[in-house]
Amino acid sequence: MGNRFLSSAGFYGSASLYTAVLGLVSFPIMTRLFEVAEYGLLGLVSATIPVLVGIGKLGLQHASIRFYSELNAGGSHWRLPQYYSTLFLSMALCALLLWLLMQGFLELFSAHFIEDRELRVLFSIATYLIVTRVLESGMLNLLKAREQAFSHSLYLMVKRTLVLLVTIGVMLLVEVDLALYFLTLTAVEMVLLAVFSVFHVPLTRLRPRYFSKPLLSAMLLFGIPMFGIEFSTTLITITDRYIINAILGAEALGWYTSAFTLVEYAQGIVTMALATAALPIFLRLYAEEGDQAAHGFIDDALRLYYVAAIPVVLIVASAGEAIITLLAGEKYAAGAAVMPWVAAGVGMHGAFVLVACGLYLKKKTGQMFAILAFTAVSNLLLNLWAVPNYGIVGAAVASLVCYTVCSMVAYLLSRRHFALRLPWLSIARAAGAALLTYIVLEQYTPPLLFLELVYKGLVGGILYLALMCGFDSELRQRLLKLFMALPSH
Repeated sequence: MGNRFLSSAGFYGSASLYTAVLGLVSFPIMTRLFEVAEYGLLGLVSATIPVLVGIGKLGLQHASIRFYSELNAGGSHWRLPQYYSTLFLSMALCALLLWLLMQGFLELFSAHFIEDRELRVLFSIATYLIVTRVLESGMLNLLKAREQAFSHSLYLMVKRTLVLLVTIGVMLLVEVDLALYFLTLTAVEMVLLAVFSVFHVPLTRLRPRYFSKPLLSAMLLFGIPMFGIEFSTTLITITDRYIINAILGAEALGWYTSAFTLVEYAQGIVTMALATAALPIFLRLYAEEGDQAAHGFIDDALRLYYVAAIPVVLIVASAGEAIITLLAGEKYAAGAAVMPWVAAGVGMHGAFVLVACGLYLKKKTGQMFAILAFTAVSNLLLNLWAVPNYGIVGAAVASLVCYTVCSMVAYLLSRRHFALRLPWLSIARAAGAALLTYIVLEQYTPPLLFLELVYKGLVGGILYLALMCGFDSELRQRLLKLFMALPSH
């Protein structure tokens, strides 16, 4: 596997780890500051904003990665000043128009659709995040396209730190209030984006005269199906929450949201970092070095992804109740039942970018949109049946089923354009090692929650790694080389 990928994945992984640590620090504070129902509403609004942001981006952030690799390799007749101006001016205009439309809708019609007045107020405040996050996406995807993993990771780490310190500080010093939380969050994100843009966005090249309608048309032709993809993906992530809130109430939503948040932190440490680093490097390798280099890279990336994702499911299956009770409090313990299902679902969802690499490569965005739109509709129907019958566990299982089908269909279609191979043997080895580790861990449970968490996390991790080294000779050799490369004292 290329050093560039490992370096990028290391930066993304460091940012994910740092974000997860800060999230774990803030999580028990937030769950104790807010009641379960309030935390559920916070999660509902936070999960809805990405849907609106996705509409505001129109898929241009995805086109930015695909088109930059071509421009930078000299494979396009457009030039970088046209690219920068067309990308950022278009995204800014779309975001402003959407913000105006949302403010008008909330002012005139929201009372007919949202009965809870507090929820209407929260949405009104949170819509200001649309403009900020659309432009932020343009900057971050430009950094990914340039393979500037360090700058990308630094921004996310600084953002997470400031959001944690300022929002919790304001609530502790002023008032514990959801509206105040979103006002503070919006202010912090706006200021930080403005500062980072000075250093990482080529502002001097953003000129209306460089704006290219043909380039915008080409980017939209690629990006609008990608917008459909992102819109469908975010619908999948919020459908279950709206149905839970409508059928089971805000308290059940709070249990589900807390479990989902913890699992996202855990998966974000390893799997999301790998998926984030992989796509731009894969596209660059294919453009610059050809098919063979791209094949070797994506094979290794897939293998490493699954080997890293499977033990996360193992840990939350064995120690989920201890994790959520210790971090969130006893009042959120009911959410532990959904954690293994959510972990598996998040892992399958993260693999989509990798298994769909052939569709990305050949710009088959229409096929990707069709896959995810079908998944979104299926997820809606499954949740409408599962939540009334099986509660929040039914919602988590329904999402897992939909993500699994989605990734497998993407894999089969991707193979038509790129000879992709799933590492079935590595997956089987990882699953076997995880199962054996789970069986061992279930033989003994320490009396204290903290000790249970440390025991199952530490012993489980060491045992899984040892079993994988026994099952997988290539992994064993890689770790041995890494160990031998360490400085001796």
